[in-house]
Parts: sequence; C-alpha cells; structure tokens
Amino acid sequence: MWWLMAGLLGCEGASEPEPAPEDTALDCTFEESTTSPLELEGRARCGADLYADACASCHGEDGSGTELGADLEQHIPYHTDAEIVLVLVTGPESMEPQELAPQETADVIAHLRDWFGDYQGSTHPTR
Repeated sequence: MWWLMAGLLGCEGASEPEPAPEDTALDCTFEESTTSPLELEGRARCGADLYADACASCHGEDGSGTELGADLEQHIPYHTDAEIVLVLVTGPESMEPQELAPQETADVIAHLRDWFGDYQGSTHPTR
C-alpha cells in the first residue's frame, strides 16, 4: 500500500519504508562458548524471550514479583552484573539454578538492565 501513497503524492523513486528494529526478525542464535557472560554483549530482546520462558513464572511478567519470586525492581539496580550472574547460576534460597549458556546469561542481564536500569550502588535507598 505504501507504493500507492507514494504514487499519489508524487514521490517518484520512493522505496518501501525500513521496518522498525522491533519489527525485524530476531536472531537469538549463538555459538557455544566458555567466555564469561560478563565479557559478552548482551542482547536485551533475546533476554526478554529467555526471561519470559525461565523467570516470569516466579518473578512476574513485568518483574514485579509473585509469592514465588522477588520483585526484581527492588534488587537488580543494587547488584552488579557479576552478582546477578552468581544468583542465576547458584540459585540462592528457593530459586532454582538456571542452566543458561554464557550468551543467554548476558542476554538476560541486558534485558534486566533495560527494564530496571544500571547498577546504582549496593545500598538500597530504603534500607
């Protein structure tokens, strides 16, 4: 339909608009690696899919927590990426350890940072 509008408006040589980044196909494939997740570039959109599959059932679709898992907004900004990796792989308290590849771990952290922001220091403002 874009071509019809371009013709009606006299936009010769107009081409189909580029899709928005979120509309493009998402490739979350990765090569197996023993590299630390802290050294990898996380892909937040890939992390969102992993979060939905592995984390949302306990932490809620929006990370606000449930009776099974903590409100991540109260934790993520106050922990370094290294501390988050440790939580993911060790599964403290009632949380199951997550079996994620290093790239998947980096992706989940990128998604959490996208949602809740960068590390703000270890002191929670309400503590």
